[in-house]
Amino acid sequence: MSVSLQKPNKEGRGIPAELLHRIFEILADEDEFTTLQACCLVARSWVSLCRCYLFENVELGPHYSRPYFMDSALRLVEVLNDNPSVIGCVRRLAFTEWPDDDLEDAGDFHCSLSDTASSTPVTRANSTLKSLTARVVTKFSLSRFKPCSELRTMELFALKVAPMDNQINTHSSLTFPNLTSLEVREVDNWSTYQNPTHETIFPALTSLILHDAAETFLQVSTLESLEVVFCYSGCDDEDERTAKLSQFIHNSRRNLTRLVLHIEAAETNEEPIARRISEILSPIQSCNVLRSLVLNVIDIFGDDVYVEDWLDEAYDTWEALGCTLGSPRGFPRLREVSISLEVACDDESLVTLYDILDDRGYPDFQTVFLDPFYRLIVRKDTKLEYREDSATGKNDSRRPPSSSQLCPRNYLQHNNVQRSDMVHVASQDIPCDSSYLSIFFHLPEVHTLEIRNSKEKHISYKAGDNPKGFGWQSFLDQYIAADKLTSRLLSTISNVPILAILSSPHLTTLNILNCHLSDTGSCIPSLYANRPNYALKHLTAQKISNLSLSLLGLCSNLQTVNLFVFTFAESGARDDIPSPFIFPSLTSLEIHFADGWDYFPTSADVTSKPGYDPQLSVISSLKISGIFEDLPLFCAAESLDLELNADDLGEEDCTRICQLVTVSQHHLTHIRINIVSEDDDAPISLQGIRDMLSVFEEGSVLTSSHISVSAVTDVGN
Repeated sequence: MSVSLQKPNKEGRGIPAELLHRIFEILADEDEFTTLQACCLVARSWVSLCRCYLFENVELGPHYSRPYFMDSALRLVEVLNDNPSVIGCVRRLAFTEWPDDDLEDAGDFHCSLSDTASSTPVTRANSTLKSLTARVVTKFSLSRFKPCSELRTMELFALKVAPMDNQINTHSSLTFPNLTSLEVREVDNWSTYQNPTHETIFPALTSLILHDAAETFLQVSTLESLEVVFCYSGCDDEDERTAKLSQFIHNSRRNLTRLVLHIEAAETNEEPIARRISEILSPIQSCNVLRSLVLNVIDIFGDDVYVEDWLDEAYDTWEALGCTLGSPRGFPRLREVSISLEVACDDESLVTLYDILDDRGYPDFQTVFLDPFYRLIVRKDTKLEYREDSATGKNDSRRPPSSSQLCPRNYLQHNNVQRSDMVHVASQDIPCDSSYLSIFFHLPEVHTLEIRNSKEKHISYKAGDNPKGFGWQSFLDQYIAADKLTSRLLSTISNVPILAILSSPHLTTLNILNCHLSDTGSCIPSLYANRPNYALKHLTAQKISNLSLSLLGLCSNLQTVNLFVFTFAESGARDDIPSPFIFPSLTSLEIHFADGWDYFPTSADVTSKPGYDPQLSVISSLKISGIFEDLPLFCAAESLDLELNADDLGEEDCTRICQLVTVSQHHLTHIRINIVSEDDDAPISLQGIRDMLSVFEEGSVLTSSHISVSAVTDVGN
């Protein structure tokens, strides 16, 4: 059946477009989503209309939750391949239940650097850029940053390098003359830049951090510091990988003074780890300028390993390595050596291992080191540092680090394995090569943006403020600059740039939950001098910190305000505000245990001026519970709902409540008062309530009232 939206069918009966919109809007609900998909098959003319509702709301979350909204996001990625215009259907974008455990070392979200007209001006405008961080990026090209000749540091993480034919100009003209520090982790297709002339790309590079250097890396002759993270898991190509790393170190030997090796040997690795280290270092023996060497080694052996044989072989290989390092001819300039060895095994092997050590007269692993590294110890020109080693089991019961067990197996898994596999954890079921996350930087019609976090731990707005290296800055700034958002929800984020958010010209709804706002105290006087016309109409603030009352006074277009469980921040400019707090459009105000009203600017409280008859805003609904003392009188109400705790209700609270009723006397049509007491012995005094109601004796427009009194008693009594 074919149905046209423009013309009636042959029988003269068409389906009005308004009705179809309403039908599809209802079907867009989660329970009817499959039905909405089926509507695309009814008529060709329905396809574009259905897509508007299929992709109107897009939510992203961790791979393991994968509810229906993740399927919607994946569908969007697939449809975009053939229908790029569908990206304009997205109106609401939400990050839901995004725990900080999945953001380990994720850094800022960054957009895809695909070959589009929009990405080229970015690098042209940043010719003075000194630091580049590119994380979770597809179609990455160093050539796009060719104008950035002032780059000093570069961090490349989880990238897919663009093919050679997409690179700008030729590699022979690509160079970063001032780049001194580079970190590379999980970069695919790095060999794109590999040819005999590529050594000139980083002519001044002195510090390099490589994570699992599986591919041939660009040769650098100026390197002074090298840090490598390497994992041996028993794969067939490990000899080749070791040879590549060894060759790279050999090519850097003339200037390399500091070498750090983080090496983990998995259970499937059959080669002694110390022998691998010797293979890596052997090409530079007797021809190096190495001064500092750091070895962080994790050795894991499986259940089928005979412990005594493993210990004998490990001892022999470590002794050989000690002889190599201790030889003045092999490493004549070596001055500092730091070694950390951590051993992980099952509990049975752990007991056996300690029994063997005890039989041989070794109380711990630190003592075992004394013999293999004796030559380093007796070298007067060399400082040898032992960091506390550990031997740990891997049973199901997880044990926290202790003084003799600083880095147990499960702790290592969290800090090393998850970190190196972050991209796969965050997008395990998502095609990374489809620029999955990058797509959500360029949704031109998004009006609603939500970032929800179910964890209590805050995630920083800026990556540099977070020890785990993640921040929402790049992502949020992109949408702030777009000036199209009308609604925003932020949850569990620290250093939220509240002024930049409020300045969004179309932002009318803002929900901030469990966030810490950036400091605004020094800006308040200038803001009041210029009186910015913030468009915000609906505000919900819950469990937030560093929100200034003075800042709230600038939002004169507010219509609904909900404040829950927090304390306003003190503003140093509270007495410098020249104008009163007037909210002419306010219709609803709800306050639940919001404190800090004593920070209300005295010059802005119109009711504090003797003989002044304030022209207060008249709102439809005012709900207050918890704290009444110091509550400013900046509005009158038509409907008043009060939750009172008789145990905490003081004389000043009753006085303020009477004032609230008084200023609303000629507008108040409905009043509801609920009084609760948790003290069984203390009687509930209603004197304050009687005083409050006496206001209406002089005349009122009150049409309904409700007063309830309840005491919470102990059931056992």
